[in-house]
Amino acid sequence: MTRLLPAVLLVLAFALSASLAMTEEVDEKAQAAELILLLKSKDSSVRVRALEQAKLNQHSSLSSPLARLVSDKELGVRLGAIEALAARTEEKARRKAASTLASRLNRLSKTRGDQDELHLLIESLGTLGETSGIKPLIDPIEVEMDMDEVKLRLQAVANVPHEKAVEALIDFLAKGRRSGRGPHRREANNALRHLTGGNPRE
Repeated sequence: MTRLLPAVLLVLAFALSASLAMTEEVDEKAQAAELILLLKSKDSSVRVRALEQAKLNQHSSLSSPLARLVSDKELGVRLGAIEALAARTEEKARRKAASTLASRLNRLSKTRGDQDELHLLIESLGTLGETSGIKPLIDPIEVEMDMDEVKLRLQAVANVPHEKAVEALIDFLAKGRRSGRGPHRREANNALRHLTGGNPRE
């Protein structure tokens, strides 16, 4: 009987752990349902506060409501939605978040909207590190673009741990050599070195 006691305790410990995990999942789902209702509020301050809480909740049901608020008419709400999407941790949710933010960045890159929103989108795509963000980050870069934005965009590309990011930076370097964009090449070299851990191309 004494020899059976450790095994019984082990089984009980596993059962308790599973029960706690299930309780946490139920709590997260219930909180997500409440947040979804708040995110639909007509009061923008309520939506902003709900978005702060949404950063900490990873339930999958939040992905679509957060994506919709990226196009909200209020800047504060859009910024909060971007931050909440960038905080996703589950792989599928991260891919969906990156796709949403990439589409928004494409639009803002053409219209040159609010700079705070533009920069946050760039940084957030770097945080998510998904391949869907590469083209929207690197394709709009032109000679007349502010160098701070160029650097921010290239750094975000360097945070994507994928061969597509390496290829995009190499293509950008080749384009820079043809057009003589020295400062752009230096930033692309730095980004490529960060991504590959190698020496920059001069």
